[in-house]
Amino acid sequence: MASNQIVKLLGVLFLVIGIAYFSGAFEEAPSTMDLPVVKVDIAAVNRIEIISPLHTIVTEKTASAWQMTQPVQWPADTLAISTFLDQLTELRLKSVVAISPDRYERYGVDSSAYVIRLTEGNVEHEITMSPNGPEFSTVYIRIGGDERVFTASPRLSIPYAVALWRDKRILSLAPVSVLSATVSTPDELYTVLRTSSGKGWVIRQSGSNTPSDSVAVSRWLTRFMSLKVDGFLDEDTEYADPTHFIEFQLVDGTSLRLDATREETRFVLTKGPGDDTIYYFIASRAEPLFPSSETLLKSE
Repeated sequence: MASNQIVKLLGVLFLVIGIAYFSGAFEEAPSTMDLPVVKVDIAAVNRIEIISPLHTIVTEKTASAWQMTQPVQWPADTLAISTFLDQLTELRLKSVVAISPDRYERYGVDSSAYVIRLTEGNVEHEITMSPNGPEFSTVYIRIGGDERVFTASPRLSIPYAVALWRDKRILSLAPVSVLSATVSTPDELYTVLRTSSGKGWVIRQSGSNTPSDSVAVSRWLTRFMSLKVDGFLDEDTEYADPTHFIEFQLVDGTSLRLDATREETRFVLTKGPGDDTIYYFIASRAEPLFPSSETLLKSE
């Protein structure tokens, strides 16, 4: 009788062990043995590749700056890249949670994961990262060809969206390079002209010139020294004809024009000549770019 009970208990025990084994319970026991170290010389990194289920983003370091080469050719946001690389230096592996590729889907390090490839000279580092982790501050990752799944912290803030990697600066226009600027809005049309002495400005409107407030004009033109948009729109975005424009005549004989369409909460912006990109500004940021002539006139 007692022996039958022992046999039954052993049967139950083996059944529980079997269920635990096939469910991966033994692999989930955290291990801190033999953890590799994520070591990247961020100063030597010259290529970053972010592969997601939606797209691949590639940025490369040139002699002067970072450049996005895929999916679009565009100057990269140096601050976003610097922040991302700095976070990598803080990444630490904490434990092993799985040792088998059979568990990759369970931890989100399969084809649904993000793959980060960093090129450092002739060395390539690869990190496969799940969007999730056991805690808010941790994440599941794989390192290179290592089949193990690790927990790591802190959770990286990777700029997954293409727009987050693109430099939003579209204009670097020094006020001293401007000879004139013509502004058109639904309310008025006027031109700000540098005086013959080069030390002041007048406003031409309806055929007559009026002295301007040179400080106010300089303050306005300074907005274009490092003009950053709020984002980018798809090239097939539909929008109405421009409601506003500014056309700059520069001392080197060239011209530059900004056309903007006022929508409910934003301005859709294009820049010419030779730029087919469609940008947008939040309305409150764009409106000061098209000031009323009254705000630039010299007060009595």
